[in-house]
Amino acid sequence: MFIESNDELKITLYIKQGSTGSIRVETSLKSVPESEQAKYEKAEFKLRPITWKQNNDLLRNSSVNRGPGIGTELDWILHREKKLCMILTGWDAKDKDGKAIPVTESNIFKLCPQIADSILSEFDRLTLVGDEERKN
Repeated sequence: MFIESNDELKITLYIKQGSTGSIRVETSLKSVPESEQAKYEKAEFKLRPITWKQNNDLLRNSSVNRGPGIGTELDWILHREKKLCMILTGWDAKDKDGKAIPVTESNIFKLCPQIADSILSEFDRLTLVGDEERKN
């Protein structure tokens, strides 16, 4: 019912870079043919669940004033950026020399879009109530 400050979610993504520089991200290798699985690199991420207060602050800080008579609205791009920076607390990324790359806002903004999108999607999948949970 309550989120503790040390609560943590872990997700694993499988990433394959194509010969043209394209990126493919999978959350599981189950649907990937066995002959292709070795081409994927495993990446692990640590995420922080957000509290009711943090969620409200995130929404408030992602809203923009569109002018007199128009009011405010949620800037979805800003919301996604702020949310990713808020929830992402760790990863196993290393530079070319094998040194750990710290999780910082500037490094988060360097993630390829497919990876960032996958992290946000997995976070939502893990933290939102699904159809099966609603039945119970």
